[in-house]
Amino acid sequence: MQYRIRELPNGIRFIHCPSTSRVAHLAVYIDAGSRDERAHEHGIAHFIEHMAFKGTSHRKAYHILNRLDSVGGDLNAFTTKEHTCLYASFLTGYEKRAAELFSDIILHSVFPEKEITKEKGIVLDEINTYKDSPSEAIFDDFEELLFDGHPLGRNILGSPESVEEISKRQIIRFIQRNYSTLRMVIAYTGPMENLKVGNLLQHQFETVPWQSPDRAREPFNGHNPGRRVEQKMTHQTHAVTGTIAYPMGHPRSTALHLLNNMIGGPGSNSRLNMALRERKGYTYHVESNYQPFSDTGYFNIYLGITSHNPNPALEMVYKELSVFTKEPLGSLQLHRAKTQLAGQLALAYESKLNETLSVGKRLLHNQEVETAEEIILKIEKLSSGDVLEAARELLIRERFTELIYPAGSYEPQ
Repeated sequence: MQYRIRELPNGIRFIHCPSTSRVAHLAVYIDAGSRDERAHEHGIAHFIEHMAFKGTSHRKAYHILNRLDSVGGDLNAFTTKEHTCLYASFLTGYEKRAAELFSDIILHSVFPEKEITKEKGIVLDEINTYKDSPSEAIFDDFEELLFDGHPLGRNILGSPESVEEISKRQIIRFIQRNYSTLRMVIAYTGPMENLKVGNLLQHQFETVPWQSPDRAREPFNGHNPGRRVEQKMTHQTHAVTGTIAYPMGHPRSTALHLLNNMIGGPGSNSRLNMALRERKGYTYHVESNYQPFSDTGYFNIYLGITSHNPNPALEMVYKELSVFTKEPLGSLQLHRAKTQLAGQLALAYESKLNETLSVGKRLLHNQEVETAEEIILKIEKLSSGDVLEAARELLIRERFTELIYPAGSYEPQ
């Protein structure tokens, strides 16, 4: 099965993922996220995502939400550091309804002042929800520490102060500066034939005026490793340690995905889970993550630690990481790691929504759009030398930054 890519006359790109399922998925990606905000706009990209469903010149908020709900569909959106996405899942046959709704939102949103005021309260509640969950808040604070002073370090939600200052005028200016047709991608998964769905999307989106990009992203060039301890009201010690890593499409990004999966991926047999939880009982939860961006990325490890003192657990983390830098993986170990990662990818792509969002994101960032089979083939081609090279470049303790929320009376050393 191959994806089919087409460009509409106004520059919007469209990717079609053929499927025989009775459920179809449609996603509209816009290459604008929190890193594209100016200092006085902190949180505005995420706020616009909320306001997308609050009214157009043709529909009130209720009619937007009811348009797909009334036929059993699901409408949603999310914002990341680098993009905004509107997406929907629905029974096949309602493609025109979904496409027309998205077109209406993108072309005709009016951002009512009353809704702006109401939504500020909702976003403030969302911010406070994260603050009440240290195991989630620590990831945002870690990014702020790692990308210190750079737009990538900003919390996507914004701050209470910045959200309160958002105005309709700011919203319109941000959209005018960032919502270019050359930075938009539409992804569709479903049984409708390629030509038919392409013509449908062209009809619905052809009135979006052609617009070239009017912004340049600030590159991230510096990383100063360090350690920060913040006192929080927690019963458990939370810690994140990590470093700058490869961007999307980097030649060694696949090797890092494999390493990440072995170190602290979702499998309960990950190296850190076996060492810290099963053998030592240091932690209830440990995980590692690799997050690539368009021009940089990061790798981190999170621990929820039972002890007030995180140092023994962190020392064991670095000890386990060093193993990967000393010698190549054995052939059996490498084979098992490849099989596990390929199996997890295949399971993830069983969700056609996941596949739709994945290919749309890759096309948005001008990355090679690969099928699950093609990605698995890349995994299978990895050598132990590839993995060792990535480990020796990145898994160096001196490169790592630490953020700790200690429980009780622990004093940093």
